[in-house]
Amino acid sequence: MTVFKLLDADLIINIIRTLSLVNEGKREDILDSIKIDNHFQFITTKEVKNEVNQRLLKKKSKNETDEFFSNRKDIIKQIERRLFKEIRVLSIEKNCALTVLISSTSLRNLGEKSLVALLLCKYHKLITDHQDSVFIISNNHKDIQPIYRKAVQLYPQNTQLPKEPSNIQSIPEFYIELLKHLRIDKEVILYFLYVSNIDTKTFDSKVIEIFRDLS
Repeated sequence: MTVFKLLDADLIINIIRTLSLVNEGKREDILDSIKIDNHFQFITTKEVKNEVNQRLLKKKSKNETDEFFSNRKDIIKQIERRLFKEIRVLSIEKNCALTVLISSTSLRNLGEKSLVALLLCKYHKLITDHQDSVFIISNNHKDIQPIYRKAVQLYPQNTQLPKEPSNIQSIPEFYIELLKHLRIDKEVILYFLYVSNIDTKTFDSKVIEIFRDLS
């Protein structure tokens, strides 16, 4: 069964940056494995891709160049091109009632809004059938929840939709699922998780639990 993963900008930026810091041989193993895998289908929107382009070499909390990653610009851009070859970038359907979510004058959480609109418009049946085959990958649960609730209210066929989003997967959980599925060595998974926290500089309880399970 194909599992659809709707990727937000934080995830795409994080995986590109993390891969740029992983040993070249292991990086190639991961990218090659993603390329030939047919279990996961990676999806995003034009809005998310634009956000990635704007923020990839910027500091997370400021609109300033991140010198640490800017010095790795060539390899980061190479990884970005390769990764986006494996990601379907979709437009929100014009006949979708939820285009109003992204046509707002507010640019705040535009990527998350576009993913929620895509989730309900394109994968509506999978959600109403309660199939665990489509997920938004994001750590921004608190931002997505109110967007989802508003989208459910706006959606004309909302009677069968869950009132709360149950298919949001955190970035660490996604990494574990993906890398274990790709049969990446446990030591590489641990290192990948460690390096992937470079943007946050801290480990939340979920990541610590994952380290314990894998160790």
